[in-house]
Amino acid sequence: MDDGLETPSVVLRELHVQEATRARSFGVSLGLISAMAVGFTPFLGRDRWLTAAMLATTTTIGLTSFWAARMARDESRYTTGVRRMFALTCGFGCLPVTYFLGVFSPVPVVVTLGISFFALGSDRICAFGAPLIALVGYVLMSFALLLGLAPDHGVFGSDDTSFIGQLFMAVLVPVVFGATIWQARTSRGATFEALERSHQAAQIVRQREAQIVAANQSLDEALRARQQQRLEAIGSLAAGVAHEINNPLQGILNYAELIDERAEDPDLVREFTAEITSESQRVATIVRNLLVFARQDRDPTCEPVDVHALVDATLSLIQAGLRKDHVDVRVDLPADLPVLNCRRQPIQQVLMNLISNARDALVERYPGYDERKRISIRAQTFTPTTGDGSEPWLRISVVDQAGGISEPTLARIFDPFFTTKSRALVAGLGLSVSHGIAREHGGELRVESELGVGSRFMLELPLAQP
Repeated sequence: MDDGLETPSVVLRELHVQEATRARSFGVSLGLISAMAVGFTPFLGRDRWLTAAMLATTTTIGLTSFWAARMARDESRYTTGVRRMFALTCGFGCLPVTYFLGVFSPVPVVVTLGISFFALGSDRICAFGAPLIALVGYVLMSFALLLGLAPDHGVFGSDDTSFIGQLFMAVLVPVVFGATIWQARTSRGATFEALERSHQAAQIVRQREAQIVAANQSLDEALRARQQQRLEAIGSLAAGVAHEINNPLQGILNYAELIDERAEDPDLVREFTAEITSESQRVATIVRNLLVFARQDRDPTCEPVDVHALVDATLSLIQAGLRKDHVDVRVDLPADLPVLNCRRQPIQQVLMNLISNARDALVERYPGYDERKRISIRAQTFTPTTGDGSEPWLRISVVDQAGGISEPTLARIFDPFFTTKSRALVAGLGLSVSHGIAREHGGELRVESELGVGSRFMLELPLAQP
């Protein structure tokens, strides 16, 4: 079946329910007809032994029909045994009924049409056993009468029917019976296929719904992970930003005190107010950069972003911490770098994470001052070797000399919740989230590392974002 779906058990259960429903109606109808036949048979003036056989047969068929209809009220009780008993009783019972009413009369056509009910069932013994008994029995009876091997005692006798007419009926009944059985089996097959397709479609819909739910859950988890990583970054930035803001605020306070003391000198006052303005703008820039970084990225559209401004804004948030840890940052960005079309906040989050990781690695390797505590930030355009190679890309590299990364760590470095730092400090989502952000932009986050030397993380993005 398509998509690896297998539904026959489900379909057969539903077919069984339908079969039990039909059996209730058929059993009650056949039971009532049999009861009527029992009442009328003694008045038909036939041979007493034949009448007795007819009464016994119709009574048996009636009782079995009512019993089967009662069992079919609950489809779980309408078992294979019940169905076979019902079918075989009707199959054998139709023979004396046909002989009693008339082999060459229209009655056998009606009887065979009734027996075709069982051909709709799923059990092969019921579907083919009862009709085969009725068909073979009728053929034997009709040719026995045609050849004079048995008398014709039918209620609707053949005394006034020619041999050709009798032969015609002997051929017509099996043909009609066979066509009816074939039609019943074809109808059952069509019902089975329709139910099968319906269940397949329902299962596909359920699978798609499950995939959508799983995708939504994954998206929610990714968004929560990204926000958690951003909050971790903001927490680690708090002390450094406070220190970074404190310096210009202290300068503003000093200039204000000097103005108060030298208010009579307008030239000096203008000079100090200019310094106050400059320091205030510096504070405003730091706060603005922090707010831009901290806000949730709700707008999925890309915007033109100047790479120089992006790097400067990122460094302004962590410059105090870098100075405190004696980490030297060298920025090497070509002046003619093209504008990057991206979502600013997530890309800044990636840069912040890469620079912070490099700083942490350097501080761990060189606890005090060391001239090797240096981070290099570089950028260049390139044409990827994969794809059509017609669109330029931008590579931003963050390079450190922190001794490199071991092979086991390198193999899991982008796994969610994997970290070599204390779990009390970080959740291990930084590089995993950064990798996801790069993929969302159609790019890649790669790492090259030489153990004992250092590492280079490369954020590679297509310049033309969709």
